[in-house]
Amino acid sequence: MRFCLPVVASSLKHVKLVVAYSDQMERLSSFLQFIRTLMNADYHFSVVLVNFVRSREPDDLDQERLIRNMLLHHLENEDSVSRVEVISVAGPFSRGKGLNLGAKMSKQCDNCTLFFCDIDITFTQEMLNRCRLLAEPGKSAYFPGRHLSFSSFKTF
Repeated sequence: MRFCLPVVASSLKHVKLVVAYSDQMERLSSFLQFIRTLMNADYHFSVVLVNFVRSREPDDLDQERLIRNMLLHHLENEDSVSRVEVISVAGPFSRGKGLNLGAKMSKQCDNCTLFFCDIDITFTQEMLNRCRLLAEPGKSAYFPGRHLSFSSFKTF
């Protein structure tokens, strides 16, 4: 037996994808190519990239410029680029810390659902609609897995 999810009006819920990564420029490039089509099809979708850097050395500042250039190259238009936030954090990589910082430090939106994801996971527009359906904006976050939804999400 197969169940179909009801269609959710995309204008009702904004999905904010939060991704933490470190030193994965090749994967970041592939990820940006992947989300380009989603961003073009769904205006109510944005991305927060939490980039862990070793320190605030000039090499790391060059990496931030490289990321900005990759955004412009892969997303092709300023509207899509404006819906991507890049947060740089000095220190060793920690996925949990990165997702928490991404949730706390990103631009807030009133009717926003957080979608925690890894940089190498792909998903479809249907997955975004499932996220809209199963997670309650401001109260829960969606984490891909066998329909896992974390309730009462609080940042520390």
